[in-house]
Formats: sequence, structure tokens, C-alpha cells
Amino acid sequence: MAPHLARIDLYPVKSLDGLTVTQATVLPSGALGGDRAFALVDGAGRFVNGKREARIHQVRSRYGDDLRHVSLWTTAEPVPHPFELPWGAPAPSSTDTPLAAWLSRVLGRSVRVIHNGDLGFPDDIASPGPTVISTATLETVATWFEMDLAEARRRFRTNLEI
Repeated sequence: MAPHLARIDLYPVKSLDGLTVTQATVLPSGALGGDRAFALVDGAGRFVNGKREARIHQVRSRYGDDLRHVSLWTTAEPVPHPFELPWGAPAPSSTDTPLAAWLSRVLGRSVRVIHNGDLGFPDDIASPGPTVISTATLETVATWFEMDLAEARRRFRTNLEI
């Protein structure tokens, strides 16, 4: 059986759920357009992610097809809250945007949303290209940690699945 590209996932906001797409644009930086274009940072400028903030795992997101809008909710409070993502806007210097205010309330600490449409916010800035994993690997890891395939995808947040 020949390997094939099974899915492409973008993660417009670093540390939040992804969006499965049928195609993606490779930017001059090597990153995928729209992937990790936004990030949450705390008052010290550190990324807010699942490694530092367990409550982020409770936040769920759904994006509009144009990636301009996102609806957020938590597993404990499953009512979606719609927000506009500030594409092309300078990074806000405060937490007073509706999106940052909602996330700050849910996470119990002040956060702001920053934007970088050219490179995004990859874990490895020296090699910002898409991440790749096989479906078989995700399935195997899911059994190790007694989670389903969807949760393994959510935790690994890889872009290309073969």
C-alpha cells in the first residue's frame, strides 16, 4: 500500500483545536498559511499552551471557512462564543479585546492574543514547515494513553497526516 496524504490540519490559534482543510498554501517562510498565525501569551510574553496551562485543554474552537472568525467554548460551559480574529491588525498590547477577555476569564489569568501572518508561532522557528505524522502512529499512541484518535490528533496538533 502506497502512503498518501490523508488529511491537512491547520491550527490558526496556537494551542487550540484545528481545522481540517483540503489544501493549504506554503508561505515563503515554509510555514502553512493560516497555521498558528495567532498565539496566546501571558503578561511575561510566554506562550500559553497545554504544557504550562492545563485549562487550555478544556477550550474548544471552531473556525469559519475564511479563518476570520472563531467560536470558543469549554467542555464545562458548552455555549459557543463567536469572535473575530484580528488578521492583519497589529498585535494588541492589552487584554481588552473581547477574545482576550474571554480567554483570560476561562484560563483564570490575563492573556493577550498576538498575530504573525508571515511565520506564525511554530515550536521550531528554525524549521517552521508543517509537521508530519502517520495515522498508524496516532492510533498506536492513542492506545497507550487510552484516548481516542480525535484526542490524539488534538494533543499532537500535526499538520499533515499520512
